[in-house]
Amino acid sequence: MSIRLHLTIMFIWEFLAFIAAAVVAIWLWVGQPFPIGLPLMAAIMLGLLIVTLTVPRLVFRRFIGARCPTEGCGGTARPAGSSPIRYVCGTCGHEHETSWSENVRDHHGQL
Repeated sequence: MSIRLHLTIMFIWEFLAFIAAAVVAIWLWVGQPFPIGLPLMAAIMLGLLIVTLTVPRLVFRRFIGARCPTEGCGGTARPAGSSPIRYVCGTCGHEHETSWSENVRDHHGQL
C-alpha cells in the first residue's frame, strides 16, 4: 500500500478505536454492570482511551508497512519520525518526508 493510504488507514483505525473506547466508557458509566467506585471507573476509562490511541499506532508503525515510493524498489517503508512523519525504506534506505505531522504546533502554529 502507498504511504498516503498507510497514513489514512492508520488514522481511521485510531479514530475508530477511540470511538469504541468512548462507547465502552459511556456504557460502563451509564450501565454500571458491576458496582465500582468513581475513581476506579475513571481510571478504567482513562486506561481504555490511552490503550485505544496507542495500540493502532504501534501496530501500523511496527508490523504494517507501506510500499517504498522509490521507483524500482518496492521494499517496505516504515514510519520513522513524527514531526513531520517520515518513512524509511528497509530495503534501499530511501527516506520519504510526508506533509503529515503528529505535532499540534506544526498544524496551528501555537497551542
